[in-house]
Amino acid sequence: MVKVNKGIPGLEISNKGITNHTSLQSVFIDWNDIESFQAGFYRTTNIFIHSKDPAKYKDQWMNNPLQLIGSFFSSKPESLWIDTETLDIEKKELLVLLNHKLRENT
Repeated sequence: MVKVNKGIPGLEISNKGITNHTSLQSVFIDWNDIESFQAGFYRTTNIFIHSKDPAKYKDQWMNNPLQLIGSFFSSKPESLWIDTETLDIEKKELLVLLNHKLRENT
């Protein structure tokens, strides 16, 4: 699961949480801060990380003009979306893995 052109893993999964590098700004999210993972939104290739405190992630991108523009089209923080198109794993398979790790670590 490598981020395009940078050699950085697109998504890092550990026993402490996940680091999402698939959005414009990388963010670490602790398992204890994750309520669930959701798919099936208008962003068909993305998985949304339903955080217990989404406001915690909303202000991290205010200096990035692209994410600021994107905020007008979505009420959900950009850093809480996992873009599966940039990963070497199918969306359904990743969703199963993430839900398993969430149950295992909370």
